[in-house]
Amino acid sequence: MGIRGNEKIDSIAKTALNSDMGYFKVLYSDFKPFSRTYINYFWQLEWDTLDSNKLHRIQSPLKQNKTHSGLSRSDNVVLTRLRIGHSHLTHSYF
Repeated sequence: MGIRGNEKIDSIAKTALNSDMGYFKVLYSDFKPFSRTYINYFWQLEWDTLDSNKLHRIQSPLKQNKTHSGLSRSDNVVLTRLRIGHSHLTHSYF
């Protein structure tokens, strides 16, 4: 109320709601960021329920793990295992 042009915007919005726009294609590249955000939101909600998990104490907010692009995959695995405390010393069975 009292905002200049507000009635015109309301009228345009109501016209758009009542019009039949039909179908249109959405490119995957346009949709992917929204779907990733949606998935990550629910994944974080699930992760937050697991607060007794020791990995939750290490990294409570989920985020993409950073890999060092100059290293091989096996070297990145070693660094990740060191970061979260998984090693032969802590997880070997004799």
